[in-house]
Amino acid sequence: MKKSKIVKMATTVVIIILLLPINPIRQTKMKHAEPILKLSYATGGAVDSSPALGDIDGDGRLEIVVGSDDGNIYALNGEDGTLIWSYATGGAVDSSPALGDIDGDGRLEIVVGKRVGRIYALHGESGTLLWERAYYVAGESSPALGDIDNDEELEVILNLWHGYICSLDGRNGTPLWTREIKSNFYSSPALGDIDGDERLEVVVGSHMGMIYALNGEDGSIAWSYATSYWVDSSPALGDIDGDRRLEVVVGSDDGNIYALNGEDGSLAWSYATGGAVDSSPALGDIDGDRRLEVVVGSDDGNIYCLDTGGYRVYWEGHGGYFASDGYFRTRNALSLDPDQDMLSSYSESIIGTNPTNNDTDGDDMPDGWEIVHGLNPFNPNDAYRDFDKDGLSNLEEYKRNTDPRDRWNPIISPFSLLISSLISVITITIIISTYIHRRRKVHVP
Repeated sequence: MKKSKIVKMATTVVIIILLLPINPIRQTKMKHAEPILKLSYATGGAVDSSPALGDIDGDGRLEIVVGSDDGNIYALNGEDGTLIWSYATGGAVDSSPALGDIDGDGRLEIVVGKRVGRIYALHGESGTLLWERAYYVAGESSPALGDIDNDEELEVILNLWHGYICSLDGRNGTPLWTREIKSNFYSSPALGDIDGDERLEVVVGSHMGMIYALNGEDGSIAWSYATSYWVDSSPALGDIDGDRRLEVVVGSDDGNIYALNGEDGSLAWSYATGGAVDSSPALGDIDGDRRLEVVVGSDDGNIYCLDTGGYRVYWEGHGGYFASDGYFRTRNALSLDPDQDMLSSYSESIIGTNPTNNDTDGDDMPDGWEIVHGLNPFNPNDAYRDFDKDGLSNLEEYKRNTDPRDRWNPIISPFSLLISSLISVITITIIISTYIHRRRKVHVP
């Protein structure tokens, strides 16, 4: 968080509930218990890093991992705040840690950057160094972890200060791809399948006011969207319009909250606040109506809650997620979606599908693909149906990565070939008829 904006956040916060459409809300005064301090730990500097929560030592309990401006990364016991270990980096650590098993040893590692040009991977249990790389990491931008190239290994996705986004091999930090954006970053990358192709994309905002979606396998730009000012907010990904597909929700310093369609980056809606929106949106059903709300803060001193129409959450709350045994914050796509069917465990708990089996009904079509395309993840027989009547079964459409609800997708299908043949026959008939007619006119005495 920028130091200049910490002062702004010290202002009185007013909570505004905005329901679309806006309805009168009856306010009732409720008495709440005062919070009780459970634990605290004094570092040697300001703590701008947001804590990560995860079981890093395998004891079945959550630990707290956080950076400090004193140059250290700290691991604390969640039950009492005592120090497990600390690691000295030699520079301020504003970045928020990401947690994941990046080396395949069955234990969590910690990936975090420091302000003056290093990225570190540490063993979670001991805090010892796994690897480090000399990258000028965008100080307040945090790494994300995910299998973005479908190699069954976790990659590390970083924003670099001088306008680059890069992907590193999680096992050893070797660079896999780098994409030049020509903008500084405060926003942190979000990961999710926003276009329905069963692959993770990388979504991030830039200090030049752009929102980018990159293809995870090679870093190529899938789409971009221009706001009117800086985008330092980190995106959240969820279905907020009820179309079963993921939208991108992010704030901008132009004062707006933006919702973009994930497949092409077109604007779904925007909502104007009275100040810059550097806050990162959180998505969740906070009123129990089985629909998501978007919660985000603004520099106008208000917190906004916007009602939406969907229920799916993928990447939310700056990389946090709900699981059956609690709330975690790891910035790791594999943690929130362990069966990699492109449905988070939170969404699967609502749908009822198995969060550890990517094909609940065993029809060779992943649960996420079935949900996105309006199929039934509990009915194996829909694999052999042909909803769009194009001559291809739903399973064949999945294998071809085409839309089972669009008979013109793919372009080459039994249906399209039939239509093309009919058009060809009609065209040839017209040409022959025209030719014969002209020949007859020529031979008329």
